[in-house]
Amino acid sequence: MISKREERALAIDLFERSEFLSTLDRRAWNVLARNSLVQTCEAGQALIVNNQPAEIAYVLAEGRVVVYVNRRPGRHCGGEGVALVTDKGRIFGWGPVARPDRLTISAWSVDESKVIAISVGQAPFSGTTLRFYRCLAASLFAMLQELGVCPLATEALEHMTEPSMPCGLEECVDWYRPAKV
Repeated sequence: MISKREERALAIDLFERSEFLSTLDRRAWNVLARNSLVQTCEAGQALIVNNQPAEIAYVLAEGRVVVYVNRRPGRHCGGEGVALVTDKGRIFGWGPVARPDRLTISAWSVDESKVIAISVGQAPFSGTTLRFYRCLAASLFAMLQELGVCPLATEALEHMTEPSMPCGLEECVDWYRPAKV
C-alpha cells in the first residue's frame, strides 16, 4: 500500500510523461493528482464497460490494457477498433468527454496493471478542468485516428478555439463550457 503523497507523486510523474497531459502546468497536475487514485488491476479485470464509469479518466502507470472503441457512424467517422495500450502516461479512459450516443468504450487489463483513475467529477469546475477536458478530447481524437475510425487530421485540434471543434469531432465529444457569469 502506498501513501497518498506517493500516489500524487506517481500521478504527476505520469502526467509529465503523457503526450497530452504534459501540456498542462504543474498547478493543473496538482489539481488532477488530488482527484486521482492509484488502482491495481488483475489480469482480465474490466476497467471500463460500455462507457462506465463515465466520470473517470484513466492513465496507464504499469502493465498493458486493451481498449475497444465503437464509433457509431456519423457524417465523417464510424467503425470500431481495438488498441493495446502499453505506454506509461497514455490516456485510455475518456468517459468525461465521450458522447455515449456516439461512442462505446470498454477497457480491461491484459496482465496485472496499475492505472491512475482521475475522478473528474470530484474536481471543481475551473479553467484547469476545461484544459483537462481539452487534453482528453485530443487524446480521444488521436486514438480514433490511430484505429482508423475517424480519419480527420489531428492538426485541426491545434487550431481549435474553445469551445469550437474540428469538423466531425463534435459528433464524438461533449464539450464542457463554463456557465456564463
